[in-house]
Amino acid sequence: MRWQQNPHHYKFLVLLIGFVVSGFMTAAAYADEIPNVDVLIEDSVYDDYFRFLNGRSVQDIQDFSTVGARRDVVDMVLVQQAIRLGGLKLNFQFKRSDFSARSPKLFIRGEALVSFDSVWRNAVRKYEQHVYISSPVIERGQYVAGLWTSPGNGKALAVRTSADLQQLTAVSSKSYEADWRTLEGLKLKNIRDEYAWISMATLVSKGWIDVMLAPFPRQQPFVIKQEHVTLVAVEGVKVLLDDSRHFVVSKHHPLGAATFAALQRGMLKLREQGVLNRAYAECGFYNSAVANWTLLKPSNP
Repeated sequence: MRWQQNPHHYKFLVLLIGFVVSGFMTAAAYADEIPNVDVLIEDSVYDDYFRFLNGRSVQDIQDFSTVGARRDVVDMVLVQQAIRLGGLKLNFQFKRSDFSARSPKLFIRGEALVSFDSVWRNAVRKYEQHVYISSPVIERGQYVAGLWTSPGNGKALAVRTSADLQQLTAVSSKSYEADWRTLEGLKLKNIRDEYAWISMATLVSKGWIDVMLAPFPRQQPFVIKQEHVTLVAVEGVKVLLDDSRHFVVSKHHPLGAATFAALQRGMLKLREQGVLNRAYAECGFYNSAVANWTLLKPSNP
């Protein structure tokens, strides 16, 4: 039977084509949308991050030596630059948080997409079924910390060897797994467990505990002043935290696989361009002022 032309058929075809085109346009519009991703950031890091940005776009940053620069802040910048350089656009929206921002449960439940503070390889080994682990942002053997004490603690300031250090007390947190393992390996007389950093610093500043671990700042003299706390670095010695640091991405987040692939591509490019080492050097984390100081190594693996 020959198909009979009918004006109603034309109307139907026009409507059908309109729906199809509209559908494609809607899909394209959604495809062009940049996903919003909430990120919890600890208060102190949050403040320093925005001081460091000082109105700059994170993607434009090339100088890592400006006010607010520290290892945690550099981590935040590098992870964003790597993901974008790897070909993925995400709109990160930062929210203040306490220490719980670091909780691995957020990644296990898929509530957090990517860590903005790099993590120790040994610390995330037990969560590998839940998270992708990036290539190292800080290689094993590159992470050194200072021994910090009260300006009036002569015994601590006189430390030059591991044997000297073994006569002293230290404070840290068992939640800082690498720090705690390092201090145990150095075999100090006693290690006190405290939850909050300011509590640790107060104990050392008052002379009730001899030393604690902390990174070296960018500029000398190496002094930490905060609230009613004053700490100085023990001159001439540094401590190796013998592990690498990585970013993690949740395997349970809808954007997890795509984010990890982009992160890995971007990290490779940043390393090849020399950005990773330069960033940590410029912020003072890789500190040339302590290059020739005696390196104290823990005895545990």
